[in-house]
Parts: sequence; C-alpha cells; structure tokens
Amino acid sequence: MKVIFLILELSFIISKEVENWLTNEETLDINLLEYNNYNFYANLEINQRITVFITFDSEKYIFQDNSLTFYEFKDNNDYILKSNAPFTKIKEGNITTLVAVYIASELKTKFIDFKITPSTNIRDATIHVNIYKNNIPRKIVETFLRESEIINLNEFSSLYFYKFKLTAGYNSKARLELIFDTKRHNYKNFYLSHIFEYQYNKIQKILYLPNTVTKQGNKTILTISHPVADAFTTSVVFQLVPSYSENNVNILGFEDKEKSEYKNILFLDYSLKLTSMYPSIYYYIMYPIKTYQTDQIKLRISNITSFDYYSQPVDVYECWYDSFGTCKKIKSQKFTMTKNNDSTIFLESYYQNKNYSINHIVFAFKPLYNFYDVAITGSIRENDPEPEPDPEPDPEPEPEPDSGSSGTVVLVSIISSCIIISIIVVVVLYFFIKKRRSKEINFDKRNSIGNNFLLNE
Repeated sequence: MKVIFLILELSFIISKEVENWLTNEETLDINLLEYNNYNFYANLEINQRITVFITFDSEKYIFQDNSLTFYEFKDNNDYILKSNAPFTKIKEGNITTLVAVYIASELKTKFIDFKITPSTNIRDATIHVNIYKNNIPRKIVETFLRESEIINLNEFSSLYFYKFKLTAGYNSKARLELIFDTKRHNYKNFYLSHIFEYQYNKIQKILYLPNTVTKQGNKTILTISHPVADAFTTSVVFQLVPSYSENNVNILGFEDKEKSEYKNILFLDYSLKLTSMYPSIYYYIMYPIKTYQTDQIKLRISNITSFDYYSQPVDVYECWYDSFGTCKKIKSQKFTMTKNNDSTIFLESYYQNKNYSINHIVFAFKPLYNFYDVAITGSIRENDPEPEPDPEPDPEPEPEPDSGSSGTVVLVSIISSCIIISIIVVVVLYFFIKKRRSKEINFDKRNSIGNNFLLNE
C-alpha cells in the first residue's frame, strides 16, 4: 500500500503545475524543480513587447532549452497563437542569463503564457520581465513581395512592425534579402524575426529566423532563408521588428529553388529582366549568329550594388544548333566594365564567327557578386568577310598574231633573208676575186724575174 501511495505522490509531483502572474519590472526568485511545469502569465496586447530574463549559476546547473514557447490568449480557453522565441545567452563569470523577446501579434490577444519545464533541478534561479507598452500603437507595415520587383523603404525603423509576405511552396526556400546602405553592425539586431507558414490562410507554424550577412562594396546584404517542408504551405510571412532605424533599405523576397544553373535561349535585341543574380548560379545565355558576324552581350545592373572596379570572367561557347548539348567552349575572356549614373555595363564585343556550321553562340559566367535589377541584351554586328589571299599570278602568254599580219611578217622575213644572203654572197665573191687577182699578179712578177734571170745568164 505504501508503494502505491509513493507512486501516486510521484505522479502528482511530476504533473504539478505552477502558475505565476508577472507584471512589468517584476523579478521572481524561484527554484525550478525537474519534472514540474512552470507557467508564467502576463497581460500583453498586440504590438506590445515582453523581454524575459532567466538567470542561474551555470557552473551548478544546465538549462537545456534553446528557446521559450509563448502562447497568446484572447480568454481563458484555448490559445490562439503559439510561437518559439530563441534565447540569447549572456555569460558573466559563473552566472548565465538567457534572454527571450516576444511581441504579441494578434489583435484579439489579451494575455500571454510561457512555460518552463526543466529536465534537472535549477535552484536559486531568477526570472525577470520587462513589458513595453507603447503610448501609441506600433504601426504595422504589411507588404506583398513579388518576385519581379525590389521595393525601397526610405525608412526602416524600430517604430514599425514589418510583415513581408511572399508565395512559397513545398520543397523550396522562402528567401528575404535586405540591402543596407551602411557598414554598421546594428542592422542584424531584431526585437523579433519570425516566419509564418500559411495553408490557405491557416497558420501552420512559427519559427525563429537565423540570418546571414554579406558585405559588398559599401552595401551590407542581410539574407533570411527558410526551407518550406510542408506540402500544404502556400505562402509565408516574415515578421521583423528592427532594433534600430536605417534609411534607404532595399528589400526583395522570392521563392528560391536552389538551382545551380540558369539557361536561356534569347532573341537578338531582346532585353531579359532579372531581379537578381547570384554567385551560386552559373548563367548560360544563348544567341543566334551567322558567319562573319560579331556577337556581343550587355549587362545593365542597377546601382543597388556598388563597387569601384569589377572584371567578370566569361566563357564563350560555339553551338551547331539551338541546343546547349551541341555547344563547345572555345575560349575564356572577361567582360569590361563601364559605369554611368544609373547602371553598370559589362560589354563583350570581341567574338567573330568564322565557321559556316556555327549558328549559335553562348556566353556563360558565374557572377562574382550579387547583382540586382539586371537587364541582359544581346546584339549583333555584321562584318564584311575577310578577303581571301590572291593566288600567285600565272605568266601572261605572248599574244598570237592575227591572220592579217602573218603574211607581212613572212614577206619581211623572206626579204630580210634574201638581203642577208646577197650580202654574204657579195662578200664571199669580193674576197674570192681579190684573192685571185693577187695570185695573177704574183705569177706575172715571177715570170718577169725569171726572164730577167735567163737574160742575164
């Protein structure tokens, strides 16, 4: 019988509910015993904020929860909203303080409840609450984010409760980007940063949103990304209450499919509009081209993104058909950058097609930075074909005489030959006669000498 009584007593202890009502600036010293449920209540209405501080000796005790669950009630019956607020841990020596901040978001909310169920004993704990009741209601700014646009807020202020809604479905990521005109670090501090998943206007879940920070030139890009795992989710709402005020903040939201490639076949002179381009994606842009044409691509990027100088590598592919599977990379080069008042332009105009079988060209690149408000245009310039080298000239043949002049030539040839022959004959006869006469003279002389000789004898 004692054993049964002990079991019943333990069961009563395990299921014991401890309720406490808290007021602004109230501090409660309490022993949090394991297996007990501690409920804390506070009057809180829409847009009012409560900050909960839980302090304990972390060298003796371990508090294992990473967040504090809040429930919003309109009466004493069932809650109308449930949300988890993450803890911020502050450690000073052996004392650890957990801080959770929550803002009521439902119009009908009258009070809130948060529950602590320790898994181990935590003695000498302190719970303190600050409740901020604004003299004027905090203004709610609701904006539907379309994927094809970037909105600009002249003021992003801690006086407002921002709700950014966008369409997002199963197996995608709802992504929110805030682009700040500052290098200061207080931009990432929010009083509240949650996301609501909606299923045909029914709230499914509320989660704390971690964020990542990217610095780019004189811009700071804050990215909040939430994976949608529920097949019935149709849209999400980001709820933000900044702890600061900034001017000129650009905001965009979209459904991120986490693709690694973007491919598009475009017509010449058509301007492709992209809200954003990211270094995680490889972009392939194809255009038609003919032989001896020069193809070029222009990227116009809004001044949301700033940098002093930028050189973008780009790969050039030749294609035999309007299909990316028929393309072959031929070279890598760079876009050259020029800047004007409202855009940055990367211009490529150095490719010329000299192959009759190539009818498309692809420019492929992975941005080195985030680009926003992008317009991509392809254009063509027709060039004169390069002249082929002249072949070696053949020697010109001598002109053939016509029939009228051939007879004259023959006659002149005959006369010339006769004259030459006559001259030769005359010369030969002259030398022959001269020689003969010389012989006769010598003979006469010899006879005369002989006669004289005989006479003298």
